[in-house]
Amino acid sequence: MSNALTQFYLMLVSLLVRKQVLNINSATATTEIAQQTTTLLSFLVDCIDHRDNRLVSKSLKILHIAIFWKTEHLGPDAKAFVDKLKLLKKQASRKILLLIEQLTLADEELLKESFMFLNDMVSSVTIHAEMLPNLVAAIKLHTPTTEEQPNIPETYRLLQTLLIKAPNHLYHPLLQEMHKLIQLQVITCRNKDIKAICKSILGLYLRDKETLQPAIDANNVSQKQNKKTISYDSLIKEELNFHLTHLDSEAQSLILELLTSFV
Repeated sequence: MSNALTQFYLMLVSLLVRKQVLNINSATATTEIAQQTTTLLSFLVDCIDHRDNRLVSKSLKILHIAIFWKTEHLGPDAKAFVDKLKLLKKQASRKILLLIEQLTLADEELLKESFMFLNDMVSSVTIHAEMLPNLVAAIKLHTPTTEEQPNIPETYRLLQTLLIKAPNHLYHPLLQEMHKLIQLQVITCRNKDIKAICKSILGLYLRDKETLQPAIDANNVSQKQNKKTISYDSLIKEELNFHLTHLDSEAQSLILELLTSFV
């Protein structure tokens, strides 16, 4: 299909979705319309592989709206449509992860859109350990390690969502590696917004024992053979020490309040 024809179809589908002519209710009005809708969404997913990043970006923006339609209110008659929507979401996520590997900061807008899509995907599913390598690799690839490299806030938001959605994997080796990288960003990053997100991420490691213990237990079971077990007391001491050493006076006062609560 030519670029011009692809662009025309994208404009048409965009108009239908943005004007809500095509929404979850109209898309499932009849079996025939539901099949036509999934064909349109499949076209958008296929566009992620397009060589022209401008068309990829347009398709991703439309897909981002449509593929995350709320389906909880639909009846059993729409089961086939809902299942197809889930399948398309998985296909799109896999394609986006591959796309992110190829993108550079010259494609910043497409990178942002890609990470926003993944963020909503992570928010809507149950996170399993086997999903972590690809997600963490995508985040790490576009998380700068020097002060000179530009930051994209969406990468940090995806990590934050991942940690919130997968609390039992908080001390997974891959996420622990990202934890150290976030600590480094808190120390070196000059961007106030990025720094605020990083502080919020680190705050997830300062929660009470009841909240963190399942993640600690999961780590100790997986690392038992390596004898790399951890305890809540040792972890919280390390976190508090970092915060008291590197964060500003306002943050330190909050940490002192937290310390008091442990006594």
